[in-house]
Amino acid sequence: MVVVDPGVYQDRAGMLFGPFSPIYGFGAVLMTMALNRFYKKNPLIIFLVSALIGGAFEVFVGWFMQTSFGVVSWSYSHIRLFGMPDPIAVLTGGRTCTPFACMWGLGGLIWIKVLLPRLLKLINMIPWKRSTIGISASTEPFEIFPSHSSMTSISITNIWRTVFRV
Repeated sequence: MVVVDPGVYQDRAGMLFGPFSPIYGFGAVLMTMALNRFYKKNPLIIFLVSALIGGAFEVFVGWFMQTSFGVVSWSYSHIRLFGMPDPIAVLTGGRTCTPFACMWGLGGLIWIKVLLPRLLKLINMIPWKRSTIGISASTEPFEIFPSHSSMTSISITNIWRTVFRV
């Protein structure tokens, strides 16, 4: 866990240039798509499904970044539970761990039970004609992100070739 430490520079970016970390955004979209049907279920079920989806997503992204770019952005292999190595961290090669799976579970539970219903209530208050225009106008700036991701991938490949003279 990282805390703000005045006077100390920390680079908290993902694989993109700038302060962007697409992992959490894609994780939130994935949670919304997968958990929307669980809205009226028991909170324990929502927590467990969120933890499973979030943990699996984190393992997949970690594996993809490592095999595609040779980058290990995080490793939880040092995490211990009750003095013993975390079994999930051991099974996943350190790509996720029990505490972070629980954070995904809690985040999914709060998102589905508290935040998403309130957001949908606000969205449904907008008249239909205005909402389509508003949604179109508000999503227009985000159409640059696929090109941003492509530029980042190309830049990383060029840096890799320059450094290792491949």
